[in-house]
Amino acid sequence: MLSTIHNSMLASRVSDFTKKTNQAMDRISSGSKLNTSWENPAAFSVAETYRTEVNTARSVASSLQDAINIVRIGEDGIRSIVDVLQDMREVVVQAANGTNTQENLGFYQKQLDTMKGVLFQAYITAKNFRVSFEGDETADRVLNFMVGTNPGDTMAVDYNPLRDTMKALVMEAYGYKALYEDPQAKLFLGTLGVYPPPPPSMPVPPSMLQPGFPLGTTFDQMYPNKLLINPSTPENVSAAFATLDKAKGGLLQQETYLGTVSQRLELHLTIVQKFEASVATAESSLRDADLAVESTNLTKAQVLQSASQAMLVQANARLSQVLELIRQN
Repeated sequence: MLSTIHNSMLASRVSDFTKKTNQAMDRISSGSKLNTSWENPAAFSVAETYRTEVNTARSVASSLQDAINIVRIGEDGIRSIVDVLQDMREVVVQAANGTNTQENLGFYQKQLDTMKGVLFQAYITAKNFRVSFEGDETADRVLNFMVGTNPGDTMAVDYNPLRDTMKALVMEAYGYKALYEDPQAKLFLGTLGVYPPPPPSMPVPPSMLQPGFPLGTTFDQMYPNKLLINPSTPENVSAAFATLDKAKGGLLQQETYLGTVSQRLELHLTIVQKFEASVATAESSLRDADLAVESTNLTKAQVLQSASQAMLVQANARLSQVLELIRQN
């Protein structure tokens, strides 16, 4: 009876050392000391929580980088438009000189019209800051960027002033009639809130009439072309300067605004990256195996396993010898 109990104990020890050997081998091969929850349930749960936070932080960091890129595209686009406006202003200054002939003024006007085309093209291709013509052009243009790992960690970026500045610039640069007569530009008139756009000679509805315009004002009268240059009509030159300067001022404000947004996004990105690094370090301390320790544990478990197996074999052999003697007697 004692021999049977002793053998059972030896077998149990062999099983324990086998488990420890397998566990050490698993940890060395995987590099993790938390391959299953039963090894350390509390640590495993905390490590899984850390892993979720690390993955979330990485996703937020990726989204923040995308947001920064979008904002920088906007900054570069605004800077390009401001440069075009500056060139247009120089053309107006040159054309306003009373020494120009009508033929020279025609050349200047063609140059301005070409630049106006660039402005319109800049508007219709700025897809990151406007709704496409197939969508609702009057929709609110506020983009919300994820800047943290919690649901409420968002930052709103308002592109409405940029859109409104560009709409006013294109409208005043072309005038209603010129836009109406251009098949592509005619779509732009839908930004006024009426589509299909009414003809230039149609009176503006009272609900759309701007202050200072009497009832009966036509669309062409309310939205004239303010970039027609002619030194003999000083009001045209004055209107051209006013349009360009107003647009430039509005765009510079938006450029400054987007620059500030870009800085804030960069700060949030730095914070998220540091948070990710800290949590990853905490997870590593719980999850990663110490290969030196595990190698020592493996060697120890293998030695003890072999010794226990040898003892079990010897014990069984002696028991067999005793039984054989009993049978002989």
